[in-house]
Amino acid sequence: MPNLSLNALTIDVEDWSQLAHYKLLGCIVPASSKVLTNTHLILDLLAEHNVRATFFILGRVAEQYPELVLSIQRDGHEVATHGYSHRLISILGAKEFEVELRRSINILEDIVQEPILGNRAAEFSINNSTPWAWEIMAAAGLRYDSSVFPIQHPYYGVPTAPTHPYWVHTSTGNLMEFPPATVRLFGQNLPIAGGGYMRILPLKLICWGIQALNHQGDMAVIYTHPYEFSKEWLDLPVPIHSTRQWLKLRLRALKRNWGRGHPMQDKFISLLKSYHFAPLREVMVNEPEWQSSNVLSTTRPTIRPVISTESPSV
Repeated sequence: MPNLSLNALTIDVEDWSQLAHYKLLGCIVPASSKVLTNTHLILDLLAEHNVRATFFILGRVAEQYPELVLSIQRDGHEVATHGYSHRLISILGAKEFEVELRRSINILEDIVQEPILGNRAAEFSINNSTPWAWEIMAAAGLRYDSSVFPIQHPYYGVPTAPTHPYWVHTSTGNLMEFPPATVRLFGQNLPIAGGGYMRILPLKLICWGIQALNHQGDMAVIYTHPYEFSKEWLDLPVPIHSTRQWLKLRLRALKRNWGRGHPMQDKFISLLKSYHFAPLREVMVNEPEWQSSNVLSTTRPTIRPVISTESPSV
């Protein structure tokens, strides 16, 4: 099994404004420069504390800012895919999921000139209704996934899924699934992994959860997003037609902004100081199946010449 003396730190690199415009208004807009500023803030914190992580990068962001991807790689972090458009797997369907997955992999490999090994689906949208997703990921040459959240949630999650890393065997190859961190409490899995859970939950509860996992021999997979480190208010770009809608949007905005900025940075720094984190690919290095696999050398397309980039503007 994976090296459970390590915990894994993962960053989902996406631009909140770009996603909000598409999800709420159905329009495609460029990623803003805020994704550069916020991601570099995370990179600086990781460098200061000598911690390396896995960065799941959205294809649209990588396409627009290839120099950001190179900065992540040059700092010693793992580059992995977060898909291309951030649409749910269930909405994409098998054919379009494969197209978008391979497109994102090719974009990232063009930039970093090394194989992309891991994937995280938008909004953890791989579940029991999308078993074909693992076949497609394995066929694309991926070696692991981190998209199955073992919790009960209105929009995602598989509450019966294992809470520890496990192999998924398919006809096209095998992948390790790395579920985000949860702890068992009151008869159900409590998410402590990151995102809104990290922003809202007390630091002591998050630390208790990580320690509980490590004590029982399991690793904690933690995640966050660059926009959670920004002090700027995240608003919803939706025209308001009534007082009721205004109140609803205010509540959604309050939930989205709760604990962002300095509180999030303080929690993040505390975790970096307290626990041993590594990229997901390094958790796998002692896996016999990982070492003996020849998938990367025989079935992946040839990596094309590196994209010419300039120094990033932050």
